[in-house]
Amino acid sequence: MIESLLYGVRTVAFAIPNAVGVQEGAYVLIGATFGLTPEMALALSLMKRARDLVIGLPALGLWQVVEGGRIWRHIVALRRRTAGTGTEVDPGFGTSG
Repeated sequence: MIESLLYGVRTVAFAIPNAVGVQEGAYVLIGATFGLTPEMALALSLMKRARDLVIGLPALGLWQVVEGGRIWRHIVALRRRTAGTGTEVDPGFGTSG
């Protein structure tokens, strides 16, 4: 029951990224109506956040590695194409001369 009410609150707070703070406040308020102490409700909320971090942080790290490799391959290809032409490669803006 608490979860379904929480998702209703999170839906209303769609403009706040990942409902940071909204989820915790909702757990405390909704938990009080079901007899949970604020400490217990907040601990429950933080355990739910930990699950998001355990899944999200490695995914963000993997994404960074993949994108970094793609950019690196692009820079290497630019350098190979311009090798011997007397043009320097500016990785941010293509070639400059």
